[in-house]
Amino acid sequence: DQFYVYDGYDGRSSSDPLRYAVFVFDVCCGSGNRPVASFTTAQTASPDFTLQFTDTSTNSPTAWTWDFDNNGTVDSTAKNPTHNFPGAGDFTVKHTAANSGGTSPVLSQSVHVDAPGPAAAAFTYAAAASPPHAINFTDTSTGGATSWAWDFDDNGSTDSTAQNPSFTFATAGSYSVKLTISSAGGPSSVTNTVAVADPPPPVANFTSAPAANPVHTVNFTDTSTGGPTSWAWDFDNNATTDSTAQNPSFTFAAAGSFPVTLTVNNGFASNSVTKTIIVVDQPTITTLNPIADAYVSKSSPTKNYATYTDLKALAFNGTYEYHPYFQFSVTGLSGAPASAKLRLYVTDGGPTGGDWFNPLGAWTETGLTWNNAPTLTGSPFVTVGTVAPGQWVEIDVTAKVAGDGTYTFAATSSSTDTVTYASKESAFAPQLVITR
Repeated sequence: DQFYVYDGYDGRSSSDPLRYAVFVFDVCCGSGNRPVASFTTAQTASPDFTLQFTDTSTNSPTAWTWDFDNNGTVDSTAKNPTHNFPGAGDFTVKHTAANSGGTSPVLSQSVHVDAPGPAAAAFTYAAAASPPHAINFTDTSTGGATSWAWDFDDNGSTDSTAQNPSFTFATAGSYSVKLTISSAGGPSSVTNTVAVADPPPPVANFTSAPAANPVHTVNFTDTSTGGPTSWAWDFDNNATTDSTAQNPSFTFAAAGSFPVTLTVNNGFASNSVTKTIIVVDQPTITTLNPIADAYVSKSSPTKNYATYTDLKALAFNGTYEYHPYFQFSVTGLSGAPASAKLRLYVTDGGPTGGDWFNPLGAWTETGLTWNNAPTLTGSPFVTVGTVAPGQWVEIDVTAKVAGDGTYTFAATSSSTDTVTYASKESAFAPQLVITR
């Protein structure tokens, strides 16, 4: 920065270059941009005699120095430090702040440190989640405690020096618990009666579900409440424990209704529940592929279509008519099955999947033609509605399968829209699904 001083008219002529005298002074160091140091303080809760300093200097300082004990030595270069003074009273603190424009003048400021108030011991408590009879204690003392001494069993000895300890009592009951604290404001003690209770009794409960195998096996899942630590299962109603696992499985000898009892214990109490479990015979499912399939054509009455991967079906317009035939061999049944489903994969869809028959008469895959095919007479046992390409059509043929034997299923239709199904020569062979 520069400023100018004019010395006035010196009596010379107006053409004399020295008629006026001007003096130029330089002022260095950029004092207009350097910080002005300032700060505030607040006494912290702990430890005693500690102050929190907050820098409030102007002009965005980037560096700070603090001399807390007024001895000319820098004690901290933090922006907002804390300092623990030796006791209560007034102390002189020196502070500077700096930036690229320079360093502020030293701020010398008196701060006051309060003496701590009198100590007052206090605590709260609550039952812990585990183990039983465990209690969590929380110190709520005032006055800046610096040490803690807990006597949980009322024998005059310190059992813990933690601020917030836990303690497990031997049994349920009422106990005198004493807390003694030390602080700059002096010692303080408090004795409270602590009630310790047994855990609540458990409540036994369980669910069950049939296992995938072996037959008549049931999976049990414990859903008891109250924190049980042991389990006793009686699956055969003979008052004898069959399993002590929490979530066991059991295989019953046969299907039927069985009372199952679960007894649980949490170390202080026990509880039992009995439920009736229904065990059913699990179905056996067998999937069969045809031993023969082909279709016949009215327009080519002597031609055999045994090797085709698609079986034309169901088109009729007076000249062209196609009937697909499927033959299955069923063995291993002791009687009629629980269900039988004919499953066919559609390669070309249409408004109807056909009228289905269970014709009688022998035929062979390589010998079947329109002229020798078993006739489709009478009423169909089922009519299939609209079918779409890429779907599996499922036809219920349970009433047509009486036990072991050879069964033929065939279809016709009055639709002029040809529908085709995949044959056993394709990747989507027809299926007869037997459930017993």
